[in-house]
Formats: sequence, structure tokens, C-alpha cells
Amino acid sequence: MIEAVLLIKYRNTQPDSTAVLRKEYRSTLLTVLQYFLRSTGRYLSHLSKSLLPRPGRVPWRLLASLLGIGVTAWCVMYGIVPRQLFPAPCSTLLYSAEGELLGARIAPDGQWRFPAADSLPDKFVDCLLTYEDKRFFYHPAAIFRAIRLNGKAGRVVSGGSTLTMQLARIARGNQDRTFYEKTIEMCWALFLETTYSKQEILNLYASHAPFGGNVIGLETAAWRYFGRSASELSWAESATLAVLPNSPALIHPGRNRKQLKEKRDRLLASLQKKGILEETEYELACMEPLPEAPLPLPNDAPHLLERLAAEQPGQRIQTSVRQALQRQTQALVNRYAREYSSNHIYNLAAIVADVETGEVLAYAGNATYPADERRARRAVAPLYAGIGRALEYKRLLPP
Repeated sequence: MIEAVLLIKYRNTQPDSTAVLRKEYRSTLLTVLQYFLRSTGRYLSHLSKSLLPRPGRVPWRLLASLLGIGVTAWCVMYGIVPRQLFPAPCSTLLYSAEGELLGARIAPDGQWRFPAADSLPDKFVDCLLTYEDKRFFYHPAAIFRAIRLNGKAGRVVSGGSTLTMQLARIARGNQDRTFYEKTIEMCWALFLETTYSKQEILNLYASHAPFGGNVIGLETAAWRYFGRSASELSWAESATLAVLPNSPALIHPGRNRKQLKEKRDRLLASLQKKGILEETEYELACMEPLPEAPLPLPNDAPHLLERLAAEQPGQRIQTSVRQALQRQTQALVNRYAREYSSNHIYNLAAIVADVETGEVLAYAGNATYPADERRARRAVAPLYAGIGRALEYKRLLPP
């Protein structure tokens, strides 16, 4: 109805009025939405009285109306909310037979974004819920309360403050925090609460929350800031990552370290008050240093990763490679590459396989020592060869 009226209003305008049309459409839609929310707020404010009728009477019409409104709204959101919340590409990960990370390649959009994990470490979950959403498993009522308060005020006075709301905001591309966008995020959150389980919502949030710079997701942040997987983090490290998504641009491990430590320590204190941490654990955790600049990710099998990444981009690739043997084989290839470079041999490879099963246990596609060193050896090699030939010629001369 609104769109039809606006199109009739501007059907005789010039083509350059498209922007004006969109602005007027958005303004009118916002006005209607505000009116609807105000009416809904007034309606919900008297809902408690309506649900407590005189003894012997049941408000069947009211309940049927609410049920109909809820089903209609859910169907509308089902058509609006995309089935895939995060279509952005992921990094390609290579794992050893033992499950250790051998290497990773950045996503095509320049972000370090690991594929979503199936589960989360208990330490991080405790830190996240204590810091962000203490009533995560009971907060649909908080969303309804936010809708009622915002509807009565006609502006954003309550955001619900839930992880599901934050997930909706991230999935929508972190739009401006206007009344219109906040209302849409609330509708998304209600839909997500009825479509996904609590564990799925937690996993989605942890896998796509921003952790500063181009680091996206918990597992990515654990490797970039601490050099190991999220399941191996301490309480202090888990608390640090739990507070980062709240202000990833303002509080970054590379700057504003005082504010970051204060937030982390306050979270640790809350965990101690809840009885999750003992007094000794709390004191030791507060003594742990903050992470420095982002760390490089493992790069134990770069040539194998390049080959498999072309075939399976954006996935977690499990291999039969043994991490310790892979490192030994690559070190051996690098050593021989340095020795043979004086003979103009700059490329060599090695593959170690199980004779009985045929499984590849190590894959060294070429030398991996710094390219600058390899170029320097190529430049020096002719000089060494020339000196060798001169010495041989000298030995051939008569005494």
C-alpha cells in the first residue's frame, strides 16, 4: 500500500528523483512502523491485565488474536531472513592426522575467517555469557520488553542487549543503530530464537563476531593472538577474547591496553564472584599479560595447502600428514636446498608415504626458507663456481 502510493506520487517526476523516492519511501515506512510499535506498546502494556480475567473466564479471543499475529509475523520473517546468515567466504584450513593446524590461507575478501565450529570451549562460553548476556537462555522476554518500551517511546530506549540481537546485527552487516534498524534486528532475533537452538546461536555468534582488524571469529582470534586453538586457552585468555567483540575497533590488542586489561579483569572478578573461579585462579589470571601484535599462523605444509586449497577452498581439510614428520622432512629439504644451491640446484621436493597403506605422511613441495636468502644464494653461486674452476685450472698447471 505504501509503495503504491509513493509510486503514484512520483510517477511524473524525472529519472533523477529515484533517490528522493527511496528516501520518502523509507521515511513513510518508518512512520508507519513507529505508529504500529506505539500501538503495540500500548496494547502490550495492558496485556497483563487482560491475561488475568475474573475467575471462570478465559480470554480465548485475545489469545487467538495474539497467536494469529505471532504466526503471521513468523511467516513474514521466514520469507525475509535468509537461510544462510553469513555467505561471506572463509579461510582454508589444513589439519594433520592428529588434528593439529598445519596452515591456513586468508579468505578471498582479505579477512581471517575460519569456518564455523561445531562446539565452543566451556571457558569461553562462561566468559561470554557472564560478560554479554547473563540471561541468554531466558531472554525472549527481554526482547518483548524492549519492543514494548521502544514502541511507547517512539525511539530506541532499550536494545534487548542479547547475544541473539548482536548476532542479528552482525548478520545484517552492522547497520547504523537507528530506531528502524533496531526494530528490524529485534524481529530477526525473535525469528532466530524460534529457528535455531541456543547452542547454534552461540556457535554462530562466536564464529562471526569481530575481534579487531581483519580477525573474524573465536578460533581465528585464538590463533592470531595466542598462537593456539580456543580449546587450549586459559581463563585470562578466554576472558580477553570475550570482551573484544564488544568494541573491536576501540579496544584492540595493539592499543588501548589499559582499557582492555580493565575490562578483562572486571570479567574475571565477576567469574570469581559467581564461584566459577577460585580466589587463587582469579589472582593468577589477573597476572597474565595481554597479547601483543597478531601472530603468524602455522605454515608447516605450504605447498600441500596451496594444492588442496584450489580444490577445496574455504573448508577444513583433514590430511594423513603427521605434523612432527612433516616438520622434519621440510627441515631436511631446506638443508639440502641450501647445500645444492651452490651447484645451481634451487628446487627439490620430498614425499614420505607409508609403504603398506600408501598414505602420505609428509609432503614437502619445495624449500621454504626465505625467498631473499634463496635469491642471494643464486647470485653468489656463479662466483663460487668461478672460483672452483680457477682452482682446478691452477692445479692443472705444471709446478
